Amino acid sequence: MSSPALGKIVRVGVVLRNQITFYWNNIKQELMIMNLFKKESSSIQNVNIQEMVLIATRIYLGLLLICISVLVLFNGLSYVTVSVTILEPSLDTFEQLEAMYRETFTYQCEEITMVYNTFSTITPIFHQVCSSSFINSNWTTTLYGYGPKANSYLQFDRPLLSKQYQIMGWLCAEASAIVTSYLKNVNQQMIISTTTMSRVYFESTITDIVNQITRRLPVNYRRGYNLITELIHNSLLSNAFNTDWLLEFGNASNGYILRSVPYEYANDTCNCVVSKDCNQSLRIGPLDLVIPGLVVGCLPIDGLRMSSLECFFSQSCINTIINYLDYYMLMDGSLPSTDFSPPIVFNLSIIPLNRSLLSRFLPNSSIGTIMDELFIEEWTNKTNYEKYFSTCAPNICHYENIQHHTLLYVVTSLLALYGGLTVSLRLIVWNSLRFYQKFKEWYKPTNRIINIT
Repeated sequence: MSSPALGKIVRVGVVLRNQITFYWNNIKQELMIMNLFKKESSSIQNVNIQEMVLIATRIYLGLLLICISVLVLFNGLSYVTVSVTILEPSLDTFEQLEAMYRETFTYQCEEITMVYNTFSTITPIFHQVCSSSFINSNWTTTLYGYGPKANSYLQFDRPLLSKQYQIMGWLCAEASAIVTSYLKNVNQQMIISTTTMSRVYFESTITDIVNQITRRLPVNYRRGYNLITELIHNSLLSNAFNTDWLLEFGNASNGYILRSVPYEYANDTCNCVVSKDCNQSLRIGPLDLVIPGLVVGCLPIDGLRMSSLECFFSQSCINTIINYLDYYMLMDGSLPSTDFSPPIVFNLSIIPLNRSLLSRFLPNSSIGTIMDELFIEEWTNKTNYEKYFSTCAPNICHYENIQHHTLLYVVTSLLALYGGLTVSLRLIVWNSLRFYQKFKEWYKPTNRIINIT
């Protein structure tokens, strides 16, 4: 910056400072001699009245400034609750206001009863076995061993395995029917809501409903299933595969001609009279051939419950079963000749279960565990909050906004109080000083002259 310009700025600064000082001294001088009590002091004859009015003016101005400051601070810092009403707001407005004024926000539904399936759809996803080839008639019929050789040979436990997977197919269909019927009733239920739920509360409520369904439905199913199976077990009736009771022939010396005896499992350590959990490995093929996860129980459904799907996730395991479709035990109990060789070309093609699919059940989980959950992998729930909002059709909402007083309110309040405040202060200040002066004059000691003679 050049020297002439800098000098000009300095001169302007000096002039401005001198003007400010001049005006400040004038204001201070005016304040020192200001008399706001001319009217009150005009009728008083007292040598000290001039001093008193100056003091009164200064006290009055000081108190007035303090009172105005207090009023401004009180009104400016205090809060006021403003009640706001909005008619027929949009969804965006609703969510915005609900987020801002959650504590005081209320929204009335015009339609307080709503059908559940209007805005929510619950869909079960079943285990893949219920849509697999293992429960269709082609697989179960082939396993059973229908054909000309079926009457001449014993087929080990293949017919039993066939019946187990027929039962599983029926159970899959029954589970689907139960779930469909139950969801139909749920979807027709009415939800009563007098006030509009927020999106978060709405989704939480629907989630709770879905959780109740997923807990209650399997429990009700297991209760009915257990009742039926207990009745069957306690009836002591033999099944077609004689896996619970065997028929034993006798003669006169034995005291019976024909009687039923319990089938013994686990080296004669368990029978179905004592426990319905007796089991042994299901046999298909040679004695040393062990197929994982296949079990024989007292009833076909008992063996099915204790079995697993482990084998049917493996193509090689499925091929092993198919290899021995023609492996029969002769009627005299002897095994086929040792020169039996599995076929090179399979007469049946079965796709194994997909191990890569996400599942809450492990491949070696018991089928009973899957049955108890109605073969359901998971429940999906699709909610539509926009449909809920439009069905609720809120037409009015209220909320309260807590805020500071506006500047206009502060100024208006100050102007409303200013007149009364000034009059009150003038009376208080002037009369207080007058009283003090009179008291001082009355209390002032008088000088007395005492003559001593």
